[in-house]
Amino acid sequence: MNILIVGAGAVGQVYGCHLARGGAAVSCFVKPEHAAPARRGFALQHVRRRGPTAGLTFTPQDVLTSVDEVRARQWDQVWLCIPSPALREASIDALLSSVGRAVIVDLTPGLGDRAALLDRFPGLSCVAGVVGIVAWRTPLPGHTSPGPGTAFWFPPFMASLFDGPDARTPDIRTLVHTLRRGGCPAARRRGAEALGATASALMLPVLAALEAEGWSLRDLIRGRRLAPAMSAAREALRVVDAVHGTDSRFVRFGARPWLARLGLGLAPRLVPFDFEAYLRAHFMKVGAQTHDILADYVRHGHATGLPVPELEKFRSERARISTTAGD
Repeated sequence: MNILIVGAGAVGQVYGCHLARGGAAVSCFVKPEHAAPARRGFALQHVRRRGPTAGLTFTPQDVLTSVDEVRARQWDQVWLCIPSPALREASIDALLSSVGRAVIVDLTPGLGDRAALLDRFPGLSCVAGVVGIVAWRTPLPGHTSPGPGTAFWFPPFMASLFDGPDARTPDIRTLVHTLRRGGCPAARRRGAEALGATASALMLPVLAALEAEGWSLRDLIRGRRLAPAMSAAREALRVVDAVHGTDSRFVRFGARPWLARLGLGLAPRLVPFDFEAYLRAHFMKVGAQTHDILADYVRHGHATGLPVPELEKFRSERARISTTAGD
C-alpha cells in the first residue's frame, strides 16, 4: 500500500511507524517548516508497564509539503492524523481534492467530522478510525527522560478501531492487517465512529473540569466540579445517541461521580508514565478541539431538543479559561 499520513504529530508518527513496519510505503504531508525534521526521521519510544522501553525509528519514504506534490502521486490511503478544527482549513479541502480515489482514514474525534467530510466530498471513500493508542511528545513537563522524541503506549485490552462502507471492506481489512503486522493492535468494528463518539462524550466534560481545577487530579477528585462534569457527560451521551442512533443507557448509568473518583484515583497507578503531566500537556495542546466538540454537543442538543445546561456551563468556562490562558 502507498499511504500518505497527513500530520506528523505524535499520533501520525506512531501510526506511520507501524504501517511501515507492517509493509506499507508511508509518506508524510506536513507544513514546510516541519519538513526538515520529518526527513531526518522520528525517534519513538514504546513505553510498557513491564520490561524495558523499546526504541523505534520512523523515517517516511517521502515528505511532501504541497498539494501539487500530492496530486502527482497515486495513493491507496490518506490518513488524517490532525485535530478536528483542522478539517475546516481550506488546505485540507485542496488536499482531499488531489488524492484521486484514495481511501480516506479519518482519525479526528469531532462529533460528525466524517459526515461533514462526506457533505463536502460526496464521492469520498471515508473510513472512520478510533485512536487506540496514547502518544505524546517527550519529555513531558517536569521530566528529563526520555529525551526529545515521541513516546507511546498501547493500553491493555484496547485496539485502534476502523469501520466504513461495505464496498471498502477489503481496504479496511488490509489496513488492519498491516497495523497488526507492524505490532499495533487494530480491529475492524461495526459502529466504530459511534463508539469513539461515546468515549469522547464520557471523557471531555471530565477533562474540562480537570482543566478548571488547574490539571490537578487530586483537586478534581476532592472538589465540587466532578459531579457537574458527570452530569454534563450524561447530557453529551444523549446527544451522541441522537446523532448516531445509538443507545448508551448503560454507559450513562455508570457515569457517576463515585465511579469517576475511583477511576481517576487508580489511573495514575496503572499507566507507565506521569498521567497528570500527560493530560495537561496533551489536552492543553488540543484545547481548541476540546472547545469545538463541547460546542458541538450544545449545538446538537439544541437542534434535537435535548437539555444541555451543564454542557453549556462547561463550554462557557472552557472558553473563559482558554481566553485567559491565551489559547
